[in-house]
Amino acid sequence: MARTGSEPAFPTVDVSKFFESFKIPGLEMNGVMDGQRKTVQAMIEAQRIAAEAYQGVFRRQVELAQEAMEDLTAAMKEVMSQDSPSDAATKHLEFVRKSIESSFANLREIAEMTTGAHTEAFKVMQARIGETAGKAVKEAKEAPAPKAANTTQARAAS
Repeated sequence: MARTGSEPAFPTVDVSKFFESFKIPGLEMNGVMDGQRKTVQAMIEAQRIAAEAYQGVFRRQVELAQEAMEDLTAAMKEVMSQDSPSDAATKHLEFVRKSIESSFANLREIAEMTTGAHTEAFKVMQARIGETAGKAVKEAKEAPAPKAANTTQARAAS
């Protein structure tokens, strides 16, 4: 059946109501849903951090490309203005050396920027995982011990 356009592509479902029908002793669904909500929020925050950082990396790469083109233009003018071929070759080799050094410095800068972004995003998720693990350990310690099965009654029934 074709959609009319006024209805949502995906129906709105209250997942917490759906899971209320699955009662598991000792498991509080509101707590589970709250934990999942916090995990999704942490993932969104980590993605926001990464996206902002990558925008910064892209802007810096554009700046570096512009600087490289300006340097190339200036170097070519200087090489072409030399009186002798040996002076032109010397200037050209000097430009090549500076370009290589600059390229390595730029690569290092970009690598540090991306590493920083990954580290920040990872810290957000690491904090959420630590919170989840801490809560799980606490709840496991507070949970009542499972009732031991009465093996005598089970044998008598068989």
